[in-house]
Amino acid sequence: MKHAADLLRGSGLNFAATSKRRHLQGGVDVVVCDGFVGNVALKASEGVLQMMASALREEFSRNPFTRLAALAALPVDPRFPPRMDYRRYNGASLLGLRASS
Repeated sequence: MKHAADLLRGSGLNFAATSKRRHLQGGVDVVVCDGFVGNVALKASEGVLQMMASALREEFSRNPFTRLAALAALPVDPRFPPRMDYRRYNGASLLGLRASS
């Protein structure tokens, strides 16, 4: 990890040698960690995504007005879940990875 940190410091990327919560929220371009810490961060983000999806479904079915709002969101709905499916992309979308253009 020390060697990787040295290489990243010289790369011109927005790199921080120590990781704080703000770094995982988009504060840096690269986070270097061991497999255990990386897996914990990835699994935590997967859990948050599942919790948010469940909460949205619950809120959209709460009463007639929220069901109407759900109808308004239907054009977005079919495209959103596949983009955020960590099982399909192995967590890449949760980590902020995008396809090269």
